[in-house]
Amino acid sequence: MGIPIVQGRDFDVHDREGSANVVIVNEELARRYFSNQNVIGKRLQMGADDRPPKEIVGIVRNAKYRNLREQPLPFIYIPLGQEYQAGMTVMVRTQGDPSALIAPLRSEMRSLNKDVPVFAVQTITERIGRQLAAERMTAVLLSIFGGVALLLAAIGVYGVMAYSVAQRNREIGIRMALGAERIDILRLIVGQGLTLVMIGTGIGLLMAFALTRVLRNQLFGISATDPLTFGAIIALMIIVGLLACYLPARKATNVDPLVALRYE
Repeated sequence: MGIPIVQGRDFDVHDREGSANVVIVNEELARRYFSNQNVIGKRLQMGADDRPPKEIVGIVRNAKYRNLREQPLPFIYIPLGQEYQAGMTVMVRTQGDPSALIAPLRSEMRSLNKDVPVFAVQTITERIGRQLAAERMTAVLLSIFGGVALLLAAIGVYGVMAYSVAQRNREIGIRMALGAERIDILRLIVGQGLTLVMIGTGIGLLMAFALTRVLRNQLFGISATDPLTFGAIIALMIIVGLLACYLPARKATNVDPLVALRYE
């Protein structure tokens, strides 16, 4: 599984039936029951008292054993050769497409023992996907709600800017009569609209940072304050705000100064 050994050794071919009973423990067990002392060489009594104790020969990093949300648990690794299990999970590391090896693996297991059933074959990606099914559904729903909110925000910005332009026809007409170019009017309207968008985005980011504690336990492989995600959100809001401001601003550049000055 690639779990790094931090102290001691891994199991080897000598750890089999008839040899000294050995185990490997994780860091949480060493911390919880041995106060982070040097546990290599110490012995653990497992099960009934009449069973011989097992010597600790290694310590490995903590890992997730039951689900992705669990807190670190004490864990013990036992060599298969010293403690037979009627049922087991076989982990196979591949360098290519893991699903392409399912049939060869079944064939290999049948060649070793045709009476041993092989079932529930799945890749690690599939297993993790099942663990994250609820979170994935939540993410999809939040994405839909977020898209709707973004659309409503764009419509709101467009409505505000369109109303503002309609109320400022006389002002825009005066500016154009005094020599303002269309690009100047466009820059003025878009600049004011983007200022509102940036203020709203800043307030939204502050609220998002305040809510990261709630989201932290629901995220895997990404932090709740991932800079790339927040950067993409800011860029998206600016683009949407720019588009929402551009149409009213373009309409403002078509104002006829004579008409705007004639009618108040």
